[in-house]
Amino acid sequence: MSREEIAREFYVDDHALLFALLAKNILSAAEREEGLEIIRRGVTEYGLERGLRYARRCLEYGDPLTVPSYMAHSELVEPRAWNKSVTESLSPYKFNTVTCGWCATWKKYNLLEYGKLYCSRIDVSLLRGFNRDIVLEVSPIMSHGSEVCSFTWKNFGFRDQAQADLAAQRRRELLPLVGRDFLYHCAHLLSTLRRAVYFSLGAASGSRVLASALRDYAGERGESRKKALLDDSRQDFCEI
Repeated sequence: MSREEIAREFYVDDHALLFALLAKNILSAAEREEGLEIIRRGVTEYGLERGLRYARRCLEYGDPLTVPSYMAHSELVEPRAWNKSVTESLSPYKFNTVTCGWCATWKKYNLLEYGKLYCSRIDVSLLRGFNRDIVLEVSPIMSHGSEVCSFTWKNFGFRDQAQADLAAQRRRELLPLVGRDFLYHCAHLLSTLRRAVYFSLGAASGSRVLASALRDYAGERGESRKKALLDDSRQDFCEI
């Protein structure tokens, strides 16, 4: 099976499940505080590197490092629309995610306690990688027990609906160029958490933790997806 063929099998649930199984195995192998720090470091670096890619593409396309550009250059391609959001206000810009494929997956596998660790850091880290001057507040958070995830852009607002519609149009134009499939995102997640595990636990213990997590993942998703993940995870994720 080619890379393109197997990539079509990956989606939000693979990303959510992979993260939770990595986090579960890390916390089983390390003291709790050390394990939590490993997970925080891996998620932070994952977000920083994703945000950096967004920023570099913005500069390459001649777009400013603003909130509309951040949204337009997002790499997430989600054709099945498992995640749905509604706008609450244009200024400051605020929207609420009302359905979440990540949370649904964690609940399905009884892994929500691990998913919380992802939600706590990912968006702040993405913004830091993109532009540290942008201030985003994410509260409440669905994985922490809320009905929604609420995103408030503290220092940005759209003038009117027409300006918001232009930003959405720019997003549609760019998506075929900047979007990345979920095999890529899963492999990137594995790459950053693998580094965090090795740096904290060393090569021998780190290898055991990763092997256990990937064995659990393959038990749910199959060996072919595990192999595709490992193959894709060898690339440089700071490159665009």
